[in-house]
Amino acid sequence: MVSRDPRAGVTATRNGSTVAELDTYFSDSDAGDRLTADSARTSTFTNGSALIANGGQAIYSGTGGEPMGCTWPTVNTTTVPGVVFFAEIGC
Repeated sequence: MVSRDPRAGVTATRNGSTVAELDTYFSDSDAGDRLTADSARTSTFTNGSALIANGGQAIYSGTGGEPMGCTWPTVNTTTVPGVVFFAEIGC
């Protein structure tokens, strides 16, 4: 069974490593909101949202916050200047 519930405590990864210089997390507590970027956060809050900017071609995933028996899936993609991609990844 795949859970689409937002997860707190997930850190975005690029090619298997965290990317603190590229990631941003949101402090909105409502799962549907991604309005307040919080530069002090180092992992997802209760809305489960992260943003990676200028990461380029890579394999993106996450670490931490997994429910029991879950491994975050990976996505081979790229970042493009001026374009926002949104991926809802469940576990």
